[in-house]
Amino acid sequence: MKEIKLFGLQRSGTNFFRVSMESNFDVTVLMNDRGWKHGHLSIADIDIPIVVLVKNPYAWLSSMYRYMSSHGAQKNLRPDSFGDFIRSEFTMNCDISIGSPPNEQKVSFQVLSKNPVVHWNSFYWHWRSVGGVDVQQLKYEDLLDDPKNHLSAIANRCGLSSKGNFSIPDRETRPSQDGWKHKLGDKFTKKNYYLKDEYMSEFEESDKQFIEQELNASLMEEYGYGQ
Repeated sequence: MKEIKLFGLQRSGTNFFRVSMESNFDVTVLMNDRGWKHGHLSIADIDIPIVVLVKNPYAWLSSMYRYMSSHGAQKNLRPDSFGDFIRSEFTMNCDISIGSPPNEQKVSFQVLSKNPVVHWNSFYWHWRSVGGVDVQQLKYEDLLDDPKNHLSAIANRCGLSSKGNFSIPDRETRPSQDGWKHKLGDKFTKKNYYLKDEYMSEFEESDKQFIEQELNASLMEEYGYGQ
């Protein structure tokens, strides 16, 4: 079976993409095999197609703040407020599994950036600059808006066979305890929240101004994320 390698920031839709692709096409989507899915390109990835999921930075900041405010694994890093979150050092304690059983290896490390906005800039600047490798970038918003056309375009470019009738999960996709399979959570009700920028109502004006100053303007223009 053919393989593609997936990258994307935390809370950018990587689990939804994997479940949707593997449900509809004959493909294995590699997450932490051959490199951390939330990281940068490694030499081990250059011989298979790569997909990078892109998420609007304002939506990503909102989602990441909620995650870090409630996720047990990040208890020692919970921010006091959204304003503090976007202005503070962005630290992630990462405990991941590399490879699959029986050759699975546990790896721990930290990711540190000046703040989460700079982290978004750095991650997507890296992927925008990668050359000489088959990299396809897909916006999370496009995936939500028209999953069949966008996933089919990736499948066609990668030469993947369809499994038949197209369908996507209507519930939240979450990694299971073993990290390799996925389970479905609550019914997904945030399509308009992302496609109609409803999250912007949650931002204080001072926070929007700070984020705008920190964001890389050329990345925002390239991805069509004008505010």
